[in-house]
Amino acid sequence: MTRSVGYRIAIGALVVAIGGMFYYYGRDPGTAELVAALELARHSNEQLVQARQAAQSAQKSLELARQAEAEASGDPEKQKPLAALTRLREVELQRQAGLVRQREEEARKVLAAAEGKKNRLQDSEAKKKSSEEKAASDKMAAEKSAQAAAAVKKSVSELPPEKIERVGRAEDAATDQNLLLLKEGKSAEDNGDAKAAIKLYRQAYRNGSGEAAKRIGDIFVDGKGNVQRDYAESLVWYARAEKRGVAVERARARDGNEPAPVPSRDAAPAPAPIVESQPTPQQPPLPDGSSSTATLVVIALASGLGVGYLLSRRRRNAPQALAINVRPAAPGAKTSADESGKLFVSYSHRDKQSVEPIVSQIESMGRTVWMDRTGITGQAGWAGQIVRAIRECKAVVLMASPNSYASDQVVRELYLAMNHKKPIVPIELAPAELPDELQYILAPFQHHRLSGNETKDVLGRALAAV
Repeated sequence: MTRSVGYRIAIGALVVAIGGMFYYYGRDPGTAELVAALELARHSNEQLVQARQAAQSAQKSLELARQAEAEASGDPEKQKPLAALTRLREVELQRQAGLVRQREEEARKVLAAAEGKKNRLQDSEAKKKSSEEKAASDKMAAEKSAQAAAAVKKSVSELPPEKIERVGRAEDAATDQNLLLLKEGKSAEDNGDAKAAIKLYRQAYRNGSGEAAKRIGDIFVDGKGNVQRDYAESLVWYARAEKRGVAVERARARDGNEPAPVPSRDAAPAPAPIVESQPTPQQPPLPDGSSSTATLVVIALASGLGVGYLLSRRRRNAPQALAINVRPAAPGAKTSADESGKLFVSYSHRDKQSVEPIVSQIESMGRTVWMDRTGITGQAGWAGQIVRAIRECKAVVLMASPNSYASDQVVRELYLAMNHKKPIVPIELAPAELPDELQYILAPFQHHRLSGNETKDVLGRALAAV
C-alpha cells in the first residue's frame, strides 16, 4: 500500500511538471513524447493497483479456506474438499503475488523512462534559452560597435578641413600598405606557405583590413598548405571580417564539429565555394594611386594562378569538407518540375559512412537532397533551418536503423514531417525493431530494404512516387 502511494505521488509530480511545461513552452514534439510517456506510466500504475487489490483478495480467500479447514478437522469427509480448496487458494495467491511483482517492475521502468524524457526536454530548453541569450548578447555587441563607428564618423566629419586632409592621406597610405600585404600573402599561399601568409594577413588586419581576416578564415576552414584545418579558429576570423564589413556566407561542415564559414560571392578576392552554378568573385577596384597597367596585369596573373591552384585543391579535398547544401544534379539528369523537389534526409550521424553512398546514389538519379551533415545542435538558427527544410521539401527519406530509431533528433524530424503532411520513405540500412512511438507515424508508409547490387533499383522504386 505504501509503495502504491509512492507511485501515485511520483505520477502526480510529473503531471504538475508537464502542465507547467505546456504553459511555458507550448506543445512541441518533445513535450508530446513526454505526455505519451506519462500516460503510459499512469496506465501502468493503474494495472499495479489492480494487481495488488487482486492479491489482497486472494489472501483473504486463503485465510477463510484455512479457517474452514481447521473447523472441520474432526470430520474427515468435510476436511478433504476443504483441504483441496485451501491448496487452490494458495496457488492463486502465489500467482497474484508474481503478477504484482511483474507490475511493479513495469511501473518502475515506465516511470524512469518518463522522468528521463522530462530531463532531456528540460536540458533542450535550457540549451535553447542559452543560445537565445547568446544571440541577444551578440546583437547588443554589434549595436554598440555600430554606435561607436557612427560616433567616430561624426567626430571625423567635424574636424577642420586641414585635419581631414591629413587623415585622408594616412588612410590612403594604410590602404596601399594593406594591398601590398594582401598581395604578398596571396603569393605565399600559392607557394604553399600558409603560415607566412597568415603573418602577412594579420599585419594587414591590424591595419584595418577586413579582407585579411576573411582570408585567414579561408586558410583555417580548408587547412591549406602547412596549416591544419581548424573550424573554431576560422569562425573567429570570419566574425572579425564581418565586423569590418566583409560579408561571409555560413554553411555547415561535413565532418560534424563546427559550422564551416564559406566566403561570400560578394566578398573579394578569395575564391567562392566550388559550386558549378556559382559565378567567380570579382576583384575589388584598386586605389587611384596603384592602377597602372603593369600592376593590373601582374595582379590578374597572380589571382588567376591562385584561383586555379585553390580550385584544384578543393576538388581533391571535396569529400573532406562538404557543407549543408543542395548539390547540383548529375550531368544529363532530369530537371523537370516533377523531379525538382528537394528530399530531406533524416538519419543518425552514427550511420554517416553508410548513408553517404546512398545519398550519392539518390543524387546521381537527378534528385536534390537536403541533409544536416554536422549533428551540431543548439546553435542560433539551427532549429529554424531544420523546420524550414522539412516544410519546403517534397518528401522525407528516413535512413532507418537501430541508431536512427534511438535518436531523439530523428524522432523530432519525423514528428515535423507528420505535422507538415510530408510523405516519408523509410530506407532500411539494417534490420531493427520499430519503437512504439514511431509505429503510428510510419504505419502508412512502405519500408524498403537495401540488398547488395540492387541498391539503385530499390531506391528507384522507393522514390518513384515522390
